[in-house]
Amino acid sequence: MTGHGRPVVIGKGLGYGLAAALVVALAAPACIFGSSPAPNDQNFVDVGLVVSLTGANSATAGLAVQGATVALARANADHLAGSRQLRFVRVDDGSSPEIAAKACSDLVLKNHVAAIVGFEPAATLDACNRAAAPANVPYFAAVPSGTVVCYPTVFVFGFTPNQQVVPLVDYLAHKQSAKTFYIVATDDPMARSSAAQAATSIRDDGGLLLGSVYRPAQTADFGPDIAKIATARPDVVLDGLIGADQVAYHRQFGANPRVAGTKQASLWLDTAAARSIGPTAVGVVVSQDFNSADPSPTTKAWLEALVGKFGDGAVPSSIGAELYDATLFMASAIDRAQSTSGVAITSAVGGVSIDGPRGRIQIAQDAHGYATVSAHIGRVNAALAIDVVDVTGALQPMACG
Repeated sequence: MTGHGRPVVIGKGLGYGLAAALVVALAAPACIFGSSPAPNDQNFVDVGLVVSLTGANSATAGLAVQGATVALARANADHLAGSRQLRFVRVDDGSSPEIAAKACSDLVLKNHVAAIVGFEPAATLDACNRAAAPANVPYFAAVPSGTVVCYPTVFVFGFTPNQQVVPLVDYLAHKQSAKTFYIVATDDPMARSSAAQAATSIRDDGGLLLGSVYRPAQTADFGPDIAKIATARPDVVLDGLIGADQVAYHRQFGANPRVAGTKQASLWLDTAAARSIGPTAVGVVVSQDFNSADPSPTTKAWLEALVGKFGDGAVPSSIGAELYDATLFMASAIDRAQSTSGVAITSAVGGVSIDGPRGRIQIAQDAHGYATVSAHIGRVNAALAIDVVDVTGALQPMACG
């Protein structure tokens, strides 16, 4: 219940689009952070928070700010910066590398932040890091699924292809007894990378990949592909489709009697997509780094903190969970380093371990800055939400190798 006495309905795996309204609500009070104090202010440790309040990626900002805000409150309650309080200096990257570079340069040169946390795609993250790295300011970054960034002072809390795909294929092969597979994916580097990982995992599990097809973004007619699938008769069809292509494909697949009863799995289908697809999405198996239906104590505690802070406006999401982990991990690195020096914080990363809504989070010395995470295997239910059917232990990332 919130302070207003009304129950809060918590969504599962909300997509970016559903969070657009949060941008308006959270962009307005940006001034509450005020201008950064002078560098000699001994009461606070300033940390940069980089999000896309404006531009093409603005729907992600509200989710990111919610996760980071709750984590910072916990870090300060636990006195992870000692007698000082951690404080965000929030900036807008404008969904643009040029704006991101200027914003992050200001964080380093004017605000003298000890570290940066944020949610950005690869291009804007790269621009921000180019401003931060020369000053040895570490960046604790949440990134869109499948994004690969490899920098010595950037620590990534996203979902790598192996962390997402391998447990999904393992679940299908070992718990659903699937032996034969077919892949339908968007002709996109990220989708191709994940599909290649799936093909390897299928072989490793003793399965057989009967075929793969890659379609351009915005494909409207999947009829020829579904006909090939019907002829091949796989146990499972795995889709690596992006955006609106998911809706077109799943609606057409569900309407074709030749593939009735064929199991389906998806890499990027979430609750928002399931609701857009409708009843034909029921039963699709997915792999996510976060699901609010996870009954673990850490997930429940995070949800309670989120609702306690934002009330009816709380929106649990993978983005928020990633920013929570990134922020709490950053604060824990400061605590371990017993210093706000960027070099000391970076050196302390390998000794940090936290438990968050995405499981046990650690960054091994040989992990190229990528964090462990647990995969949440889910299935779309009749209400078009995603039930948790299995949760893995902490999975080591494979990136930048």
